[in-house]
Amino acid sequence: DGWIKLNDLKGYAARLGILAETEVVEMLSLFHHLGVIIHLDSTDSLRRIIVTKPQWVIDSLSKVIRDHRIHGSHEIDFGEEKAGLAEDVRKLFSQGLASRDLLDFYWGENSDFFVDLMRHTLLMSDWRFGGSENYIIPSLLSVSSMSVSSPDGAKSGFGFVFDFAEGYIPHGVFERLISLVVAYSGRFSDSDTPVLHRNEAKVAFGPSCKCFIAKGMRKGVQSSFVGSRIVGSFVGSGYSLFSEFSKIQTMLEKINKDSMNNNLKYEIRLENTVAKEYVSLDEARKIKLEPWFKEDERYQNSPTDISINTFLDQI
Repeated sequence: DGWIKLNDLKGYAARLGILAETEVVEMLSLFHHLGVIIHLDSTDSLRRIIVTKPQWVIDSLSKVIRDHRIHGSHEIDFGEEKAGLAEDVRKLFSQGLASRDLLDFYWGENSDFFVDLMRHTLLMSDWRFGGSENYIIPSLLSVSSMSVSSPDGAKSGFGFVFDFAEGYIPHGVFERLISLVVAYSGRFSDSDTPVLHRNEAKVAFGPSCKCFIAKGMRKGVQSSFVGSRIVGSFVGSGYSLFSEFSKIQTMLEKINKDSMNNNLKYEIRLENTVAKEYVSLDEARKIKLEPWFKEDERYQNSPTDISINTFLDQI
């Protein structure tokens, strides 16, 4: 089947004389790092399943993450309509929202594992808006026709830019950032419902802090899928601008470490609203650029190789 339960593996190991659980854990860790198996342990649901054939994961996830324009329901029929899930499928491919009922239908007894796997890899996050149990999958969102061509493409508030050295943002990076900002927004009971596209997002962190992020384009780049920078801005009052920006920065660092093997290279610039220009993060820190930096504020890294909920707790 491509997978095995941890408890079953322990039983096999015991029959071979391997009785200490620590030895089984060490073996799994070694085989995982060698690429022989996939075994993640950031949640109980992930820990209980050992993947022996990666194709099983790919086949399972592709029931959800697929281009419906190419592989639509008329070509791939898993029986959703007969199960009364036709509306759930429509929302999945029109809004990027997956209901728990639909995921349970696709993944059956391993639904908890795949939900946590999608969270762990930042391919989706919990959608805590509207009362029902849904998940947002940013890669299934539509693309906004708006193209941000300069750092001040975010037309109000205090702007920031992540400028990527390679000239483009690798596929999946911005979508994972959307997963994280939506998950963080949902932790505030009084946040407005996010407005999302695959290339931009408007989210709230509580009632007073509004954040806009988008894929920005360098001059001459037309495609909405290939951006050379992430631009953004904060609006509102009554919150620490430095604190909220540092959370966005930490989210991008997590994506870089967990998904990109620390290969993302980018420069950070912050808006000087008085001089009407953008300055480097180092320069902004040096001159204590207000309102970004104040005497009593220091940026601190948060651990990244942890569960998504633990990560959000710590930022």
